[in-house]
Amino acid sequence: MDIGYAEVITVILLILGGWWYFTRDPRRAHIPPHVRGWPLINQTLLQAKDNPIPYVQKWAKQYGELFCTTSGSTLFVWVSGRKAFKELIDRRSAIYSSKPPAPMAQRASGGKRVTFMQYGREWRALRNILHRLLTPAMSKSYSPIQEYEAKQFTNDLLDRPQDFYMHNRRYAASVIMQVTYGHAIPVCTRQSCYH
Repeated sequence: MDIGYAEVITVILLILGGWWYFTRDPRRAHIPPHVRGWPLINQTLLQAKDNPIPYVQKWAKQYGELFCTTSGSTLFVWVSGRKAFKELIDRRSAIYSSKPPAPMAQRASGGKRVTFMQYGREWRALRNILHRLLTPAMSKSYSPIQEYEAKQFTNDLLDRPQDFYMHNRRYAASVIMQVTYGHAIPVCTRQSCYH
């Protein structure tokens, strides 16, 4: 029983078709137009150049205010017009404001670090608190703390210059602890900083 070229090509096409059908992502049905590129590498080499802006501008003229490119296996959505930007950021921010999931960071931080949190009610509450604490007026109220800690840092540095790293560590930790909790950290050793 001889197998011809037509049968081999048919089997390969069936395998590729099956692979495409079972690995397709239904969410990608609604993405903006995709810039055509080389097979497998797509626009990776163009986006890796020092100045990809001319290519992006050309694609924006050809594909419109919203278009996609692929670099490796990552899909990039480009927003190149003010109208599209305003629509996405102002009117649909609840959909697009979240970050990609970072399970290890979420686990390590207990889900309580604003940097790694998903957009939602808890994130908005923490962001509101941070905005109130970090306004220019509030920042001025932290000046006495920073001045005191700078004097302490200078004194520690003159007494023990060999512990330069530990003095910097104590200064940063003490400023943060005083601003956040109202407790200074007078001593910092190689094991830990404590008050």
